[in-house]
Amino acid sequence: PPLFECTAHDNGRYFTEDREPATRCLPMQTTNLAGGPATGGGSACEVVTDRCAPVPDQSLCEAWRQRAEQAESTWRFSDEAQAAERKQRYLQ
Repeated sequence: PPLFECTAHDNGRYFTEDREPATRCLPMQTTNLAGGPATGGGSACEVVTDRCAPVPDQSLCEAWRQRAEQAESTWRFSDEAQAAERKQRYLQ
């Protein structure tokens, strides 16, 4: 099956089966009208989209192995609230 290698805003890389790149809302520093730090006055974020590309056919086996290792690590080192969902995702 196809697999995509993605790069996040912080240059972190990961593999995913999703064709659509993930989006994230990065907090932005806000100020009040006087230019000082906004204390409870509001918040803002910049929406960024990861960059993804299909993994070439000749690299798919190795990429899937790495993806399985990522999924297992995410499951095994997650807290109790997320462990069941992540274990199921790993076993798929």
